[in-house]
Amino acid sequence: MPEAIERHLNFARNLRIETRVLEGDRAAPALIDFARRNRVTQIFLARPPQRRWRLPLLSRDTVQSIVNLAKDMQVVIVSDRAPAGRA
Repeated sequence: MPEAIERHLNFARNLRIETRVLEGDRAAPALIDFARRNRVTQIFLARPPQRRWRLPLLSRDTVQSIVNLAKDMQVVIVSDRAPAGRA
């Protein structure tokens, strides 16, 4: 697991937030299946920045697939914004 993900998981665990690592061939169906089995009603996602290369874990296509599959859930997509004065 990439170091950045481990840092985020440890941050959440230190705040006593329950964390889970899901496995599956396709991220969107695995996430939605888990959410339905656990009666999740809201999903918060970060939209990945536009880049020439794509990370397979959470690409723009994956975010759109989650939205399409989660018709019975509230999906909130947040964007990463540059601080004021930086572009």
